[in-house]
Amino acid sequence: MRVLKKVLQASYAGTIQIALKPAKLLSKTDLGVLQVLVIYLVANRNNIDSEPRSLLTGFAKRLTISMGLHKEGDLQDLVFICS
Repeated sequence: MRVLKKVLQASYAGTIQIALKPAKLLSKTDLGVLQVLVIYLVANRNNIDSEPRSLLTGFAKRLTISMGLHKEGDLQDLVFICS
């Protein structure tokens, strides 16, 4: 069971890394890109060293601020992409 979990995590991490490369993270403010980045960070929180994890978490935070998601207010119009 434990080996299967590690294999699935590695496969999932690889797939997300492939998806993030063409997303051009530094030039877009896209909710889908933010979701993929956060899912990647959560899924790999124990597999990424603390320094890169901190950098990516900070980047995700700044991305949310640039998208205006940090502001208080009505979030009813916020739709998360699920597939």
